[in-house]
Amino acid sequence: MLEIVPCTGIEFGALHAAMNAAFSDYLVPMALTPDRFRLMLRQRGYDEDLSWLAKSQGRVVGFWLIGSNGETEREAAYVIATGSLPEHRGQGIATRIFESVSGNLATQGIETLELEVIDQNTAARKAYEKLGFTAWREVVCFKLPLPEPGSSAHIQVTARPIPFETIQRAGPIAWDWQPTWQNSLDALGRIRDHIEIQGVYVAEKLAGYGIVIRPTATLAQLAVHPEHRRQTIGTSILAALSLRLDTDSVQIINAEASDSGFAAFVDRCQGVASTRQIALSLKV
Repeated sequence: MLEIVPCTGIEFGALHAAMNAAFSDYLVPMALTPDRFRLMLRQRGYDEDLSWLAKSQGRVVGFWLIGSNGETEREAAYVIATGSLPEHRGQGIATRIFESVSGNLATQGIETLELEVIDQNTAARKAYEKLGFTAWREVVCFKLPLPEPGSSAHIQVTARPIPFETIQRAGPIAWDWQPTWQNSLDALGRIRDHIEIQGVYVAEKLAGYGIVIRPTATLAQLAVHPEHRRQTIGTSILAALSLRLDTDSVQIINAEASDSGFAAFVDRCQGVASTRQIALSLKV
């Protein structure tokens, strides 16, 4: 008999096993270690009271894992992951779980549910659209080599680590578009013990910064103040990060696809695009 229940109190090991089983044959196969899965949940604000799953004979066979930004910012929620074990697909389990998720979100005052899906995964996109989700944004992922330490801008700069609080105050000034959920300041603040931040200063004024999630080598944010662009400040930030990281490349997940300037910067740095994703949202 199939049970649809909240994730409240669910054993971590059962959820971890279900996640890896559900994504074992995904377009981008996933096999997360327990530590990586914990980091993923923490970063994205996993809320067990908003998340639901399906159990059959005591085993987790499907799930919708939902993230929130806590009690103070409940207008939007985020789909961390949805999945069903291969042998349980085609039975309407995902839709049944979603009905419980969406009904619960409405009672919690949450207005919007967001997610991303790989653009090549047309079956999943159609399934989400059938549930009422609509596309509103395209984002792209890259793999980016880090420059050799010592690379510098065309002007005199100083690079140094900066506290997260500095980014909270000054970071958005340099944005041309909002980071997606997992790269937001809320998300990065939840894992600040796992991030590396390097700022580049011109005449003691912050000209730009980069934030890398160390365990996954993910460049979550790279921003340069408009008045300091096209001065190779971005390259200086990457060079400063390369001195602090034990990797020669980083991945960029979910950069704004319409930002031709950023794509050109990545190309100049010999980065390559990997996957594109479609951001969808649902008015609850």
